[in-house]
Amino acid sequence: MNPIDIIEYFYPQDTVLRKLLIRHCEQVRDKALQIAKYNKHMKLDREILVNGAMLHDIGIGKCKAKDIFCLGSEPYIKHGVLGAEMLRAYGKEHGIDLEVYARICERHTGSGLTADEIRKSGLPLPETDFLPETPEEKVICLADKFYSKSGNGKEKKLKSVVRSMEKFGDGPVQRFLALCREFHMQKIPAVLTAFMIALIMISCDIVLLCFPFGINAVWKHFTWGQMIFFWGEVVFLLYFLLRTLYFYLKNLLLMRDIWIYESIFLIFSLTGFFLYFYPVVRF
Repeated sequence: MNPIDIIEYFYPQDTVLRKLLIRHCEQVRDKALQIAKYNKHMKLDREILVNGAMLHDIGIGKCKAKDIFCLGSEPYIKHGVLGAEMLRAYGKEHGIDLEVYARICERHTGSGLTADEIRKSGLPLPETDFLPETPEEKVICLADKFYSKSGNGKEKKLKSVVRSMEKFGDGPVQRFLALCREFHMQKIPAVLTAFMIALIMISCDIVLLCFPFGINAVWKHFTWGQMIFFWGEVVFLLYFLLRTLYFYLKNLLLMRDIWIYESIFLIFSLTGFFLYFYPVVRF
């Protein structure tokens, strides 16, 4: 199943709204995959995460929200249930089961909605619980909170997300924080933040790598063993840089990855310092 085909079925024209929808869904998809990567022990279904993230906002075209180019007539709060109806109808028409994605549509609004909250707030929704239940539903609901379809489109910080949810009351905030604890969101920084930290570390590593040259001044003071070790460090540092850049561009960079490679490089460096100043390898 290709979720883009379904999006293009409901949004056949290449409008600003369709571009905005796809961009936002791609951001949520990448964040969901980043969360899944950190929580490998949960063995989350990658296919459901990818397809569900791409389809979770399929219903916004039927809603009225001019600031994000939605020119429909329904209240925006209904975009989740409307999207679920659209996917169920599409699945029935095309003979495919989209129920798992319809549920994601229904249950991603806020941190989920309870029947009591719907009733007390007078929301134009069926009075039933729309809470994320499966791990994949929870991850997409969580990932969606870090990106807005309006504004600059950049990833929000965790504190900003919490502040933005406080206006909905204590219940939604506490559910969101519970999801954050379940998936260790406090340990998953924004990809850009992790990338900047990685660049700082790599810059320090380059200084550390070049330090012996300042001591020895010229190449001829190095033994063959030291030179082989030095170029091994260079290759590893280049690999570290390229791997960091790759995962940054894929929006999958984690601080855990950076610390693992930085630790290996520091072991290399300490061994290198021993060889440089106590040369025992002479070949």
